[in-house]
Amino acid sequence: TPSDHFPVMGRFRLVSQREKKYFVNNEAELLATIEKAFPMDTICLPEGDFTLTNTLAPDKAICLVGGYDMTSKQVAGTTTLLLEDLTKTVVAPQSWYSIELQNINISNHSASAGLGGGAVLCQGLELKLRNCSFDGNTASGQGGAVLAATDIADVVGCSFTNNVSMTEGGGLCIGGLSTVRMMDNVFKGNTAPSGAAAAVLSCETANIQRNRFVENISSKQG
Repeated sequence: TPSDHFPVMGRFRLVSQREKKYFVNNEAELLATIEKAFPMDTICLPEGDFTLTNTLAPDKAICLVGGYDMTSKQVAGTTTLLLEDLTKTVVAPQSWYSIELQNINISNHSASAGLGGGAVLCQGLELKLRNCSFDGNTASGQGGAVLAATDIADVVGCSFTNNVSMTEGGGLCIGGLSTVRMMDNVFKGNTAPSGAAAAVLSCETANIQRNRFVENISSKQG
């Protein structure tokens, strides 16, 4: 029921039970589905390239799962999100809203001048990433690929390769948090002055296990 989705300090917490699962084939269907969905309903994207004309900036908490075979309605691979303007962040929920991404690839995008998160910028309650890959993204601010200024950051089974930040966290930058989980991720070839692969700027609790760090380059520290 809608009452299962409750606000916390003006933000929506991710819930374990999904209300509905929607299947969409293009940007117009995606935007229409976000408009009618309840917070954290699951929206399924087809495997292959999925083009967006503008930054995806939902005004509610959502879960995007890529890689679906739309015939069998089963996950068959991954989905690559492509923004027509490569100089903008691809996914940036409006302030305070959480997002979950599964089986999503984002490559070769860059944050707008002075901002962080070349691929994903989340300033909500929670960012959850599962089986996602981020390659060749850049940011003049923090987080070459992903910037999570959230209370909870949960990143499992993801790949961060060849991303660049001009400040902190070449692949991933996490800050302003109470809980961090990073498990079974690969960080390779990322670059930043500090925290070449990843930067965790603040947290109360952290569970960081079985991550691989290969050939990341820092000019100052980390």
